Amino acid sequence: MPATGPSCAPASARARETGDYDDVVRAEEAARSSLALRTVHNASTYLLLSASLLEQHRFREANEAARLLFESDPENPAYRAHWGETQLELGDYDAARVTFGSLEPARNSLDVAPRLARWEEIVGRTGQARLLLEAARDQAVKRSDLSREQVAWFHLRVGDLELRNGRLKQAEKAFRTGLEVNLGTTACWRPWHGSKRHAKDGNRRSSTATRQSPRCSIPAR
Repeated sequence: MPATGPSCAPASARARETGDYDDVVRAEEAARSSLALRTVHNASTYLLLSASLLEQHRFREANEAARLLFESDPENPAYRAHWGETQLELGDYDAARVTFGSLEPARNSLDVAPRLARWEEIVGRTGQARLLLEAARDQAVKRSDLSREQVAWFHLRVGDLELRNGRLKQAEKAFRTGLEVNLGTTACWRPWHGSKRHAKDGNRRSSTATRQSPRCSIPAR
């Protein structure tokens, strides 16, 4: 995935690391400012805009930004996968099914696998989702061109899946590993601490923290 433009990079990195709402809003503002100056050859900023809107649950706006991103390069699997993610969040499952179905040839791409895994989980194929995420995590660990933040992000995705499915030991292991990889990734512990609070009430799988865990906003490369 292309790196975010210089004017957006600080806000983007801060939002990814903290998961804080104010940082997400600042990332949106930085993206809009960049796009006000230049829309051509600025695809990565459309991606940042769409991702920040997703985090704010502004799904229709996120979908529109994702559509523009996709139309800028329809052959790019990462852009297509992100568009599918916004379709999924909108509840447009027919469109999402077509989009994700077209991504099978790129299923092992680090830009595609986490989003495709989310689709597999939604349609009840949790085992396939787990295989996709674990393979992506293992691939990321071996990649020398990825930052520690990026590698930690893939551990977080595995932890999110395990947490949503009530596998707390596996989730804790994934979150701990992500934190060990990159000590600055405080977002690793947000869903875990939330699940522990709700577990005391016997409501592990429906915790607010799990439902609101970071979406597939893959760190820029």
